[in-house]
Amino acid sequence: DNLFNEYDIERATNAGYAQADFRTAQDKKRFLVGNFGIRVVGTDTRIEGYQDLGEGIEPVLVDTSYTDVLPSISLRMRVAERAAITLGAARVMTHPSFNDLAPGIRLNYSDKTARAGNPYLEPFRANQAIAEFTWAPERGRRLTGSIAYRDVESYFALGEEALEITDDIFLVTRPINGEDGYILTAGLKLEQNLRRMTQKLRDFTLSLSYAHNESSTGMRDPLTGKKLPMPNTAEQVARLNLDYSRGIFGGKLSYQWRGRSLKASVSESGLSVWNQGAGSLNMNLGWRLNGYLQFTLDARNLLEEDQVRTTDLDTQLWRITERDRSVAATLRARW
Repeated sequence: DNLFNEYDIERATNAGYAQADFRTAQDKKRFLVGNFGIRVVGTDTRIEGYQDLGEGIEPVLVDTSYTDVLPSISLRMRVAERAAITLGAARVMTHPSFNDLAPGIRLNYSDKTARAGNPYLEPFRANQAIAEFTWAPERGRRLTGSIAYRDVESYFALGEEALEITDDIFLVTRPINGEDGYILTAGLKLEQNLRRMTQKLRDFTLSLSYAHNESSTGMRDPLTGKKLPMPNTAEQVARLNLDYSRGIFGGKLSYQWRGRSLKASVSESGLSVWNQGAGSLNMNLGWRLNGYLQFTLDARNLLEEDQVRTTDLDTQLWRITERDRSVAATLRARW
């Protein structure tokens, strides 16, 4: 029996919100619409299981309770016939996943690596603001530019350490909380219905987007002493989507490329660990067979590209994950 697989997690969440919408007269060329509100979320979590922090297997029992108050406001104003500005601000919170909270360790004996949870993990919390400008010079074409800022109070990071388990040394990755950081994101997106080019493409829509992230945290690289960026936040993200929709059929072909991102701030080698840039070609097809049945086909990483290439600070290759090409078919029925 593996005690690391024996755990129980219970989470009870109670939430309530109030929201008010408003708008000016619609017959004016320039008008304002928006809403403001507040959401209150209370969370109680109980975690039981076993963990190993380097001194052998020991039981763990954690009870946590916290309440988050999350106000928000959103404003959208039309400033010209085909242009609008959107402004928003909110406080946000995201619970950690159950896998990240599970106190046990999942072992991979083939390459002597392991993934452990952290029952003391706190939620992601941040205050964020966004400004967005949208311009539609003609029907079927839209250009959007945006800038967003997130003042992060707590976030999820990863640490790596070597532990002796069952007389073997495993490289264990464990989620931890980081404190104080920010993310500044600038984005640009173009959407174009291709019917303007030829009637044969009237059911196709092409969209291109690019986002650049600048982030910083209170964490420092153990070797260089330099401040590290927000974990799992790629420096650049580029997407290309081709959508088709006609009658009962809809489909999307998309390619996404993510730049370098921090994987782990602490490692056994004393170096920060990075995921290098990677891309993925994905496809999603869907049919509405009748009013009750829907069939979808979802394919991921069709080009079998390396999804994660993990390196140290000197970009010396440590490991490549499996290419993880997958195809899944789903049939849904509603009645």
